[in-house]
Amino acid sequence: MRPHDQADLASRNPPKCVSTTSRSELAGQQKSLDSAARQQVLDRLPMLLSQEFRRSHQHGLVAGGNGHQHRVQRHRRLARSHVGLAGALHAEGRLDEAEAAYRRALDLDSEHFDARYNLAFVYGLTGQSQQAEQEYRQLLTRWPEHGDVRNNLGVVYLQRGDYAAAAAE
Repeated sequence: MRPHDQADLASRNPPKCVSTTSRSELAGQQKSLDSAARQQVLDRLPMLLSQEFRRSHQHGLVAGGNGHQHRVQRHRRLARSHVGLAGALHAEGRLDEAEAAYRRALDLDSEHFDARYNLAFVYGLTGQSQQAEQEYRQLLTRWPEHGDVRNNLGVVYLQRGDYAAAAAE
């Protein structure tokens, strides 16, 4: 074999690395890293959101004529961030904190569908059926034909034993 043929052969078939770490061990390490990183983000996000809110408020006060529109847009973006935080908290089973984050999102943007819908869902999970019903009813005033909202409201009625109201939804 000529020297350039050996180099060409080596580039087509690189040597295999031998690892003493199994795939399951790597997956376990990755999972623990993901969990730790997720926890760091969850712990830090409320502080970052409050900093963003302060910047938003200060900018709106200085902005002048178009400040209101700018402030509304920033509040909507901030509300989306709170909904994301609440979703992560909900997935972690931290329902009290998720509820607070959804409520904060609604303070920033009272028309945010996902915040209200998920808040109602959390209320249902935590046995607060009156609050869940109230939130679902508020959603139905704006989106009267939304099937998921009607279905979940029916579930709230079923949990209470009000079968007639559940059937109506």
